[in-house]
Amino acid sequence: MHWIQKHSLRQLILHREQRFSQLKPRDVESNLFMYHLKQLMREGYVHKLPSGLYELSAKGQRFADELSLKSLERRAQPHIV
Repeated sequence: MHWIQKHSLRQLILHREQRFSQLKPRDVESNLFMYHLKQLMREGYVHKLPSGLYELSAKGQRFADELSLKSLERRAQPHIV
């Protein structure tokens, strides 16, 4: 997974809903960021709300539950609820 995609997932894990401008890293061009955001949307991890905000989908929330919040790499053991 590309670092831009990891950055977007981290933002959406920490903040339930985000605008495009809040998700986009400052040093990344909008076109490049939109490409990676669309990749996450195509894979079903992120979706856009009618209000224009982005949030994790149910699939994205399940995927996020398997990740280490520090490195965003898959953990051997999922979070215990």
